[in-house]
Amino acid sequence: MKLKKIILGLTLMFLIGCNVKSSAKNEVNVYVAASLENAMNEIVNDFEKNNDVNVLINSGSSENLMLQIEEGAKCDIFFPASEVQMKNLINKGLIDEKNVVNLLSNRIVLIKAKGSNSNVTSFENAFLAKNIAIGGEGVPIGNYARQVFTLIGNFNNIMDMEINEGANTTAVLTSVAEGANEIGVVYKTDALSMVDKVEIIDEADFFDDKIIYPLGVLENSNNENVKKLYEYILSEESKSVFERYGFKIK
Repeated sequence: MKLKKIILGLTLMFLIGCNVKSSAKNEVNVYVAASLENAMNEIVNDFEKNNDVNVLINSGSSENLMLQIEEGAKCDIFFPASEVQMKNLINKGLIDEKNVVNLLSNRIVLIKAKGSNSNVTSFENAFLAKNIAIGGEGVPIGNYARQVFTLIGNFNNIMDMEINEGANTTAVLTSVAEGANEIGVVYKTDALSMVDKVEIIDEADFFDDKIIYPLGVLENSNNENVKKLYEYILSEESKSVFERYGFKIK
């Protein structure tokens, strides 16, 4: 009887081990910038309908996602909102440059809560607001905002304001939508995702060519399912989804 129990136990352990390996093989981990989350959720849902793959999306600040990858977090595909983080991983040998495509671009906009009153009419006079929400230093949307104000010439005026630094673009968007800050700087796609709560004051169209979203595959993530998802993200079907969310295809 004891021998039968031992054999049964070993069999169950073997079967569980096989299932774990199979599950891991069918899992793809994707790290995406917060501004990509809505579009990528739709793309991934469509992909999973036709493929026996479980895609796990981790969204947030591109800088924080990069640091997680550097520290050894499991990631197969990286899709940040800036070339800076992608180049850092390339330089550290974690991503091969030949597996990177500059896929999308976005636009920087200045927003306020829908229907709210503000004396601000453009990026040029943004300092007239009582406070402003921008991404923190190192966060792509925060870096872009600082570059825009520097190019306009009112960076010092902005830095003298009451500033709420968000962890990512979603945090900035939420802060303005909920009225915690009078104005904020986000991606146009963010503003379009919440048109019932925020409105665009101004667009930094002169800055368009600087906001690049590169798509890359991690060096040790070359299994068939990763390749399938990578190719699907680059497909015409996915590109149409990105465009519907306000992104431009490079």
